[in-house]
Amino acid sequence: MFFQSHESTYPRLSRQYMSAIFYHNKEQEELAVEAKTKEAEKKQKKVHTEILPLETFYLAEDYHQKYYFQSNLYFLKHIPELFPEPRDLIESTLASRLNAYVRDFIPSSTIESILDKKNPAHEKLWQAIKALEEKFSQKRRSS
Repeated sequence: MFFQSHESTYPRLSRQYMSAIFYHNKEQEELAVEAKTKEAEKKQKKVHTEILPLETFYLAEDYHQKYYFQSNLYFLKHIPELFPEPRDLIESTLASRLNAYVRDFIPSSTIESILDKKNPAHEKLWQAIKALEEKFSQKRRSS
């Protein structure tokens, strides 16, 4: 999923926007090198992803966190109720999965499996997802 989520064949424009994999140990470094090699072979291009030891790590600004989910107008109205504090969004597994869902990396069933249906905010979110999928389903049928 890492290489599907961005274009790794572009040279970095700045350190701020570089493609990078950070590792903790030798095994992770080897896995990262292997994944990068496979990606370069698949794309038949140079992959510019840097593989670096994890040292000091700084979180991006709040508006960059779960970017696709936060910038999706359909889901924007659900964010304050689901994640009252910015830290809630940053640390949330649900928000990570919603971000992946918005990018079509995972199906809605993955979201459904982690929702607490007794939580009114989660139930509203699930209803919104189902309505959105129904809307797209109708568009596909009429095309």
